[in-house]
Amino acid sequence: MGKLLDFNFFGRFLVVTLLMGICSSCGFLNHGERMYLNQIYGINEIRMPASKSDSAWLRAKWFIRNYSSLRLLTSNDSVIATERPTIGGSGFGYKVTRRRVADSLLLLSAFSFPPMVDPLAPEKSSRDSFILTDYMKTGLIPFPQLIYK
Repeated sequence: MGKLLDFNFFGRFLVVTLLMGICSSCGFLNHGERMYLNQIYGINEIRMPASKSDSAWLRAKWFIRNYSSLRLLTSNDSVIATERPTIGGSGFGYKVTRRRVADSLLLLSAFSFPPMVDPLAPEKSSRDSFILTDYMKTGLIPFPQLIYK
């Protein structure tokens, strides 16, 4: 009887694990993930003092190097850009710009370019640019599993 209980526990554990894997790959979000996305949704530009922009710029470079599967084309003081996805290709491209809007303020803008073959690509691309913008601002990525590569 002990073996039967062990099998039932193992069987239930296996089923729950499979369902969690299926649900996570289908895009079901937990409460924390939903709250985070609601908080950052629609923000792909930030204004900040020039004194803080260098650290945000370094974070943008780090994010793009680690989360884009496409080659980096440009990386200078005003633009960080990867190549754009090709038709039939995969991967997300990024472009971040930095420009002065006042004597002491800089505007950083983040954009993400989706693969051409994915029907959900616009939603995924927007999500990535919002996460990148939030990371430039805060230095935190609380849910890295939400980033599409």
